[in-house]
This record gives sequence, structure tokens and C-alpha cells, in this order.
Amino acid sequence: MVLDSHRREFLKYGGVVTGTLLAGCAGGGDGGDGSSDDGGSDGSGGSGSDGGSDGSSDGSSGDGGDDTTTQDQEMADTIQMYGIDNFEDRQIGQAFNEQTGTSIETTVLLGGENSGRYIREHQNDVHTADIVQGFDQNNHPIIDEGLVGDPELPNKRAVFSEEYETYLEEQVFGNLENPDQAGNLVPLCSILSAFAYNPDLVDEPPQSYEDLLDDRFQDDIIMLSYNVDGWYDQLAREHDEDYATQFIQDLDDQNPQYMEGSPLAALEAVGSGQAKVLGDSFATHVEFMKGQGLPVDWSWGEFLWSQRWTLCLADTAPRKETARQFCQFAASEEGQEKMAQIFGGVQPFHENLEHPNDNIRQALEEQNPTVRPQAMSREDEQYFESRVEELIGV
Repeated sequence: MVLDSHRREFLKYGGVVTGTLLAGCAGGGDGGDGSSDDGGSDGSGGSGSDGGSDGSSDGSSGDGGDDTTTQDQEMADTIQMYGIDNFEDRQIGQAFNEQTGTSIETTVLLGGENSGRYIREHQNDVHTADIVQGFDQNNHPIIDEGLVGDPELPNKRAVFSEEYETYLEEQVFGNLENPDQAGNLVPLCSILSAFAYNPDLVDEPPQSYEDLLDDRFQDDIIMLSYNVDGWYDQLAREHDEDYATQFIQDLDDQNPQYMEGSPLAALEAVGSGQAKVLGDSFATHVEFMKGQGLPVDWSWGEFLWSQRWTLCLADTAPRKETARQFCQFAASEEGQEKMAQIFGGVQPFHENLEHPNDNIRQALEEQNPTVRPQAMSREDEQYFESRVEELIGV
């Protein structure tokens, strides 16, 4: 597996873009074990570059330290989280509650509102949230304000490689006031992009991006409109901007259905026969829905990207020490293993753990794909959005 951490230097200019999400997860579940109620992803309205990892264990072997956490003498009964998923309903939240007696209460906020509400409340001297959970890119405003607390992870390098930390500090948050605070984020998991298709309608699934331009997919592709800018970014990184420009225009000539809303709703549309292919899905979403009986499957092109989930310990957290302990538990091998059970199985970051989904793990081993991080700077995001709108009006 190859991590392309050398971001192409595109236009850099001032301007603020509201933090957006690729696939926010607002579902509950039954402990996060991949059962029928554990799919819960229904967020929308995001950029195609909201996370990222190398798709493998994002750590440095031998440099992780141990997974021991230091417990408070007195733990708070609850900690408050602003996030994109109900952690109290997941295995990771339930295990933490069983071990410490502390429960998690999540206010589910999508579309960048997780960090947005925290910043607005801070500006009004209101301190409610202990942890903000989302994607790397959601943390722009918190890092800009210097409000990321230090989780004091005893095993940081087992889950957070120095290479990726440098990438975030220099390429994603480099234009902010406090880019070094990126190193205080707590990696949770990542999900890998994929082409989703209906096997009842597709005999030969796409194996490359160019395959989507084939006549057999004319008028039969769904694209999430808010992710096309992410495609432009990834294609430019794989080739160059001229290639990305031509590809986006050629793909638009295929007359795709541009959809707003949930990635799972788009996947269900493919399963119901409204289109043959969903260009921008996630392998774990497809695995989950396939397990529920939906006629869908997935394939990979010559490269893919990953969306990275993180915890951000609020520096103003009213229950900071208890929240810090949850961050440490989430980074531990046990916590990572529990977190990895959501949906159809997601990629943990702990260096000792593999992807829990057999099909995805096997594909990673056999194909050894190039996997690029999704996270981009706000300036890049603004540039790609304007570029795509200029090209195809989306």
C-alpha cells in the first residue's frame, strides 16, 4: 500500500470556507457490531476531501509505547460530545462505560456544525462540549483558534504516524494560526472509497476511472454532487490538472445523475436499479448494505482515498480529565478494535490491527492499492469547488 503524502501545491489564497462533511453518520445502532441497525450513515453536504489516511495502520512500528491509560480518581458520570455519530450506541462507547462508569452523550451535528457550534459557544463563554468528533477537515476552526487540548496519548505513534502528522500540519492546516495542534487530534478509523455497482445490471464492474467513460455506463451513473470537487483533487494528484479538467468534463458527458443527500441513499438507488454505478461510494458502506440483502458490490480503480475520523479534545472541556481518558481509550488497541466494528467494518489505525472486514482486507493485501488522504486545506477546497462549478455547473 502506498501513501501519497506529497500534496500538489495548487492555488493558495485567502478566504474562509465552511467546514463540510463527506458522509456524516447520524445513525444509532446496537453496539456497533455490524448488525442490521448499525449502518446509520445519512449525512451529506460535504466536500469530496474530508478525512484521509493510508488505509492501513497509521502508526510507526516499535515507536508506539504502551496502551496504558491513567484513570481519574473520580470520573465524571458523563462526557458531552459534539459529533457525527452516537458513540453511546457503539461498542467503543459501551466498553468505556462498562470499564469506567462514564457514559457518553452525543449531540449529533452534521455539515461542519460539530466544530461550528463549539466555536460559537466558546465565543459566548459557554462551555458544554468535552469532545468534538468528526473528520480531519472539520477541525479547521478549532485548530485556527488554538482550542485543541492535549490528549496525552501514551501510545501516540501506534495510531498516528509522524508522516501523517506532518502532512496535516503543513498541507491541511498550514495556513492556520496553530497548525501544530493537528498533532493533538486522536485518530479513530478511516473508510476507503470505492465504485459501487449493481451486479444484476453490471457484468464487468469498473476497474479504472476511465472505465466510467465507457458507453455501457452512459446515463447510468450516480455521482454525489458535493463530492465532484474531491474527484477533481484526486485526479489532479494522480495525473495533473489538465487531465482532471478533461475527465470531469467527459464524465459529465456521460449524463450522470448528480444527487444531494446521503451516500447510503445513493447506494440504495443503485441497488434498486435507478443506475448501474455509484462513482463515489465507500467499500464499507457497500459491504454493510450487501449484508442487508441489497444487490450491490464494489470495485476499486487504480487509486482510492480514505476518509479519516478523529476525536478533538476540547481545551475548554468542563470534564476535561475524563474526556482525556476516553481519548486515550479510543487510541488504545482495545478501543480501536471496538471502533472498527461499525458499519461493515472500518480501518483501525492501531499498528497491531488489520481491517476487520474479510473482503476489504483481502483486497488490500492482493491489490496493494495507492491510497491517498482526503483532507485538504480550506483554500484548496474553495479552489476545487469553484473549478468544478466553472467546468460543469455543479
